[in-house]
Amino acid sequence: MNLNKIQYFLSSVEEQSFTKAARKHYVTQVAVTQQIASMERELDTELFERNGNRIKVTPAGRFFYDEMKKMMGQYQFTLEQLQEYRGDSRREIRIGISTLSDYEWILPYLNGFQREHPDVDYTFQTGEHKTLLEKVKTGKLSVMFSSCLHSSDTEELDMLPAYYTKISLVVHDRHPLFQKEAVSVQDFEGLPLILIGSEEYERNQTYQDFYQLCRENGFIPRIVCHAADSMEAMIKADRGLGCVLYMDDARGILAEHPRRKILTLSGPARIQKYVVYRRHSMYAAVDELIAYLARACGILRATNRADLRSDFSQLWREALKQEDGTYSRRLSDDQAEKEFWHHFMQKKSRYQQDSWAHVIMREVKKLLAPCSIHTIMEIGPGWGNFTMELADCCDTLTCVDISEDVLEYISRAAREMGKKNIFSICSKWENMRYQDNRSDVVFGYNCFYRMLDLRESLAIMNQIGTKLCIMGMSVEAMTPYDRELQEQLGANVIYDKKDYIHFVNILYQMGIDANVKIIPLSKELVWSSWEQTVSHVVSRIRDGESLMENHRETVERILGKYFQQEADGSWHYRLRYRGALVWWEPVAPT
Repeated sequence: MNLNKIQYFLSSVEEQSFTKAARKHYVTQVAVTQQIASMERELDTELFERNGNRIKVTPAGRFFYDEMKKMMGQYQFTLEQLQEYRGDSRREIRIGISTLSDYEWILPYLNGFQREHPDVDYTFQTGEHKTLLEKVKTGKLSVMFSSCLHSSDTEELDMLPAYYTKISLVVHDRHPLFQKEAVSVQDFEGLPLILIGSEEYERNQTYQDFYQLCRENGFIPRIVCHAADSMEAMIKADRGLGCVLYMDDARGILAEHPRRKILTLSGPARIQKYVVYRRHSMYAAVDELIAYLARACGILRATNRADLRSDFSQLWREALKQEDGTYSRRLSDDQAEKEFWHHFMQKKSRYQQDSWAHVIMREVKKLLAPCSIHTIMEIGPGWGNFTMELADCCDTLTCVDISEDVLEYISRAAREMGKKNIFSICSKWENMRYQDNRSDVVFGYNCFYRMLDLRESLAIMNQIGTKLCIMGMSVEAMTPYDRELQEQLGANVIYDKKDYIHFVNILYQMGIDANVKIIPLSKELVWSSWEQTVSHVVSRIRDGESLMENHRETVERILGKYFQQEADGSWHYRLRYRGALVWWEPVAPT
């Protein structure tokens, strides 16, 4: 029994079709059926039940499949280990890439890896995604990069997050979008789209994420046709059938052309790329490469952690959504965030620290005290609640924020207070890279409300910090009067779903054991009149106006138990909530 027979048999079981198995191995369907029939005669066992063009594996065939799968895994392992005994003692890593962006991303890291491991050579194979994936499964490739993965694709594979790439749209010069420099999600509404790949690719996670993004913005994307490759897609686009949609940064795939433009999707929509390799491969060079990538670019290897059976990164993304299930404009649009802070900072005439922030800073200083701190990087300083005190704890404080107005305000306040060690970087945190921005401490508090991919943001903190990473959030639990309104009247109270526990759980799944301290906080809520008091409470209840129409007396009775009137006629409530500090010593990804 030769290896070809075994491979044809395995593929026939996996594809549940002799025809699909033949396509997979680039042979005729007749060749596959003849080899399977020969195998059945040799074994004197029926491996498949045949019903016209349909096949079904028999119990004996299933047993034989499981055993042959194990045998082929051992065979491939033996081939890999033989490389260690070759006379020239050189080892080779075979890398599969399907896009230019994959090549451009990995090449600098491979050069660095080879400087550490001069006995390892690497080669590239290009091709269609599914073909490369099969080569990884069979050991013909060591690793590959992919964003288009079905759960069934990864049954025998490990995949680790590598890098992100943009979603792209290719438009013809006659199209109205040709005049734009970038596209938003709203631009896709009603737009005829051409997808690269067969219809079955619409079911993979990459396209499903894109579909979900569109649905969150109130529409379903209009897919008019598919194309086998970029060339076919461009031909269909030139014929006016639609615009070509890439789940990748097409600027790294297509050459510039005067008749078409490549536009990338603005906002938080990005596609995760993974490095994929065989789960049971014991080839040392592959393991060394994965370890190098983990150290050099921050990809995180699988950890021997308890299976918490939840994707806490996804739960965080859900917590960032508004009540209608969409993301706020400030989260999805950088310009909207800049405009918010532009208008907000125009109202800030002088620097003043909130009293609760000083309570948090007392605890932060306790964390900093045992360390020799020279540099601190603060994420999203806002109006500087922590900035000025942080500057007293180090030689150099660098503030990172997307808003120039925020950074100008911080600089002006620093000058007025005589602090000369505060500097700034105008950037989104997600765009920061550790190579040029290492700092003893990285600090961020209440600044994560726009970080859709919190895991990536925490990984960047872990990369940039050299001695300590500190993050925090103020968390307001449902107030007693909200709870009573809910229990007695069924009020649907709107509350912030973000919670510090996401920080802890995501770090845990990254292999980082973080420390947590809960800090009791309080603040006085004051309204000048009873009408303003009631209006504020009702504004945080869905259908609050209807509630007041039907239950005004009960609502006011409940609120009267909690709010106290002072001599000047104002109404007060002491809100008790908590701040959470989460910190860890930066560690190399494991």
